[in-house]
Amino acid sequence: MNFIVRKTNEMSRVEKEKICDLFFEVFAIQKTLEDFINQFENTDLGCSYFCLAYDKDKIVGSYAAIPEFYSYFGKSVVFAQSVDTMIKPDYQGNPFTLKKMTNLLYTELTKQNVSFVYGFPNDNIYLIRERVLKWKNIYNLDIYLIPLNLSFISKNLKIFDYILKKIVLLINIFAANSKKSEIPIHRNIIKKNTVFKSKKNKFKAISKSGVQFNYSVKKVKNARVAILSNISPLTKINFEKVVKEMTKFDEVDMISYIGHLNFKPINLFKLYKKNQPKNIRLSGKILREEVVDDRIFDINNWQINPLDFDWSS
Repeated sequence: MNFIVRKTNEMSRVEKEKICDLFFEVFAIQKTLEDFINQFENTDLGCSYFCLAYDKDKIVGSYAAIPEFYSYFGKSVVFAQSVDTMIKPDYQGNPFTLKKMTNLLYTELTKQNVSFVYGFPNDNIYLIRERVLKWKNIYNLDIYLIPLNLSFISKNLKIFDYILKKIVLLINIFAANSKKSEIPIHRNIIKKNTVFKSKKNKFKAISKSGVQFNYSVKKVKNARVAILSNISPLTKINFEKVVKEMTKFDEVDMISYIGHLNFKPINLFKLYKKNQPKNIRLSGKILREEVVDDRIFDINNWQINPLDFDWSS
């Protein structure tokens, strides 16, 4: 088996298409060449980094990292989000194949001044990343939500949509009503570029009260879910104001926020961990200790952007 580290701008079209084919074989999800370009080439550095495992001319493994500009306690740094980790089914079972790919890629990332690699590993790969790759868990992210319709579950429940809307309206009467002055929550680890390079189903908005926020409408099973992020300035009142305005959206069945909050919003309900549909872990590994220290493993320092999540890795 041969291992090659490449930037996406060094890849041929055929090589990119082979990676897309491997993605479909491993995850049973179609990824087009256009999808590949939007994900890996519309980045802060104009490219992404891959370590590819070859058996002759066949790609049998791929480990990718997307470089991103971050502010780390006021200092400009480059992190990389690990995504689309995959090994062809016939070649799975040996964790050291993945270790070989990651070691080669991390060496290249370190040369490119990337100081931290992170991701949201699923249950299939989390233990491997922790035990073999020496990643450290930062936090199992919380899920907050409020349903706006029930008819997405069954058409027979459509009669209850009207009742649910009245309940949501009542809850919102108590939301964002405080006249108390709040100091905005400041995060010390912030992704600097929050402009969407791929605008598919993603929106930047400003509330009537002047609060900025982003959201994306995603189809989760039969539900149209508006996922909220990047509320600025972030306070409990501002958060509730944004949710209150979004409950008036006709095109969504549910509003959700994924991350970590230091307060309890009135109009979004936090799911117990045992009731979450899946574990959403934020974890990572320091590559340059002279740039990043253990403060990076404190979730209270992070501004999480769930719109950047890659759930397949």
